Amino acid sequence: MEEKPLLLRAALGEKVERTPVWMMRQAGRHMQCYRDLVDKYPTFRERSEIPEVSTEISLQPYRQYGASRPSPPAAPSPYCAYHCSIDC
Repeated sequence: MEEKPLLLRAALGEKVERTPVWMMRQAGRHMQCYRDLVDKYPTFRERSEIPEVSTEISLQPYRQYGASRPSPPAAPSPYCAYHCSIDC
């Protein structure tokens, strides 16, 4: 049987060999500081695999807005084995 992806194993609370990174690119791509990092680190792989860069990208919207920029609600994937209900 094929092993589950790292992020899924971590989300399920399983012990993993490293902490996965989940980067929300949409939150900051309109910001000049993000675009400057994209110029310096042109590939998504670089931006996601260099811990200092992915941390900086994750914190930029928080620094500018005080929180992540709101986005439409998204339900968790059913593959995460996580029950969720969204009440409006």
